[in-house]
Amino acid sequence: MIRSKVSIIIPAYNAADYIGRALDSVLCQDHHPLEIVIVNDGSTDNLEDVLRLYLWDERVKYIATENRGISHAINTGLKLATGEYICFLHADDIFLPGKIKRQLSSMERASRSGVSYTDASYFLEGTSRVVKSPYVHFSGDIFYFIKRNNFIHMSTVMLRRDLFEIAIFDESLACHEDWDFLLKLSAAGIRFQYVDEILSNISVHPKMLSSNTQVMDATRSEVGLRARRLWKAFKSDISPFSAKGISNLKRYAAFKIYALTIGFPNSAKFNIEAPSALLARS
Repeated sequence: MIRSKVSIIIPAYNAADYIGRALDSVLCQDHHPLEIVIVNDGSTDNLEDVLRLYLWDERVKYIATENRGISHAINTGLKLATGEYICFLHADDIFLPGKIKRQLSSMERASRSGVSYTDASYFLEGTSRVVKSPYVHFSGDIFYFIKRNNFIHMSTVMLRRDLFEIAIFDESLACHEDWDFLLKLSAAGIRFQYVDEILSNISVHPKMLSSNTQVMDATRSEVGLRARRLWKAFKSDISPFSAKGISNLKRYAAFKIYALTIGFPNSAKFNIEAPSALLARS
């Protein structure tokens, strides 16, 4: 049986203290074939010294670029990746054992899905504080739900390579590039599959709890505005007189019926604190 190749893209900036554990967590996965594409986004620490311990492995590809941000690093990695499926791993996050094999098996069984994502736990770097993801997750056509808030962490995502013909990462965004990317896929009707299992550990750094809040808030507002524009464009195409219009009408009805059933978005379970806030209080 020929197994699908999976490429894991790791963008790294000044991650010398953490990237070793990230790489170890991928290299010990029980799926083959796989390749790891590391993109050094202009690091000024000793990242390359650490990476020399791994570059002998034929599964590892490496490229260094000037510092142009995480979106550029990911897009650069995509150009080098050769797998049929793509995963992402932040340089300070960790894949749990069996993550790739279980997620790929689930994706190949659900052939209609283009994107898979899993549950995750979040840990505060340098402490023993850990919280489970507080988000409510959705499968299928998730556009109506993800336009309100991003509940998917990219270190849990696996997707088909051909989806990058629909969208790539916006290099003009300083952050929230993941939400923007997933919004564009969901707006296009790509189906998502949620794997209800913790298969990634996500690092939260203490400095993230208080730094760059202005940039993060401004960028979140920008992506939120894009979400509203996408939703407006979607609704404007609802019509009983065209194939696309009928498709959008069916999607809209399904969104509204399901949202009413679960009390979205007004139920308290949808109005929760981010993992970083929970860690700060724990």
